[in-house]
Amino acid sequence: MDKKILEKFLSNECSVDELRIVAEWLNKEGADLNGWIWLKKYWNCLDSSRDIPDLFEMKLLDRTHHALNLKMNLATGRTRLREKPLVLIGRYFTRAAAILFLPLLFTSLLFYNHMRRQNDLIPETIANHNPVYQQITSPMGSKTRLELSDGSVVWLNHGSSLRFPLAFTDKERTVFLEGEAYFDIDADLYRPFIVRAGDMQFRATGTSFNIMAYPEENLVELTMEEGKVQLQKILSDRTLKNFLELDPGQQARYYPEKNRIDFEDVDPANYVSWKDGKLVMINDPLSRIARKLERWYNVEIDFTREEMGYIRYSGTFTDETLSQVLNLMELATPIDYTIYPRERKPDGTYTLPRVLIGLKKGYQLHITNKIPSN
Repeated sequence: MDKKILEKFLSNECSVDELRIVAEWLNKEGADLNGWIWLKKYWNCLDSSRDIPDLFEMKLLDRTHHALNLKMNLATGRTRLREKPLVLIGRYFTRAAAILFLPLLFTSLLFYNHMRRQNDLIPETIANHNPVYQQITSPMGSKTRLELSDGSVVWLNHGSSLRFPLAFTDKERTVFLEGEAYFDIDADLYRPFIVRAGDMQFRATGTSFNIMAYPEENLVELTMEEGKVQLQKILSDRTLKNFLELDPGQQARYYPEKNRIDFEDVDPANYVSWKDGKLVMINDPLSRIARKLERWYNVEIDFTREEMGYIRYSGTFTDETLSQVLNLMELATPIDYTIYPRERKPDGTYTLPRVLIGLKKGYQLHITNKIPSN
């Protein structure tokens, strides 16, 4: 393996041909003992004297792994993805980062070969009407834009996954969501677009909308921007229960544990602006804000007292760091915080940075509205 090509790969500067060279090397020489020895020697030569703030390094590694997966997907020629280029990896890549990163090359190679096999099956899939599914995951700290085979565009928020067929072959275009996504659906009156999230189903023909369905939120939220979407609940016998169609500016919130759906009018911009890099909080409880920040910055957040999760806060952030966000929240609410750097575990991997949020000295909590706290 040419070290210059590998360095270009780590710097996100590879051409398509150079990317294939890296993949082929990992599939052959790099997969045996000699390949591991070569990579170990390369790792030993990396400069370990430079230090990077822990939060930045972890976010950099997540984005690196994500960018690698996106490039491998391009090999299928079926799904187009876009991700902001990484221009800092070569400058800041350290020996510690290499420990975490090099195994990802092999993981991504397996993914690459799997996608190539799936791509070979597409003509047969279309002929037999048996869809082959692909899953794209946007890791913590990253957002992903992808274009489906029908021309529809999907943005995946941090920590979200979308499972979809490489080619839509049925009368319905069905995808499966876990997390949050914004959909800009290509119009097709004869083939409705269906999003399944948990036991809810959203049916559209051509429209723009946002669905938030993180399992840990115990909430499925649909926000309409354009067009109409039909809400349907998947019952235990697999039949569907129809609810109202939503118009632009309307929002539906389904609470699975309570089996309840609420409807209200909202400003869609407050719920879809995340795809443009804006982190918006609208009178949200700190418990929900903490989960947003965990996904946005790839950290773990704990409270010194559980009832602190009921404190509410509103704000909009664009390019602020985690510390800047917490500093502004500290000014507006009775909280203080401590950030603990990541720690190396016995197996050589690292924990996530941890944020501990506590109550400022001299303050007492008087929570009058505890519902909803999630």
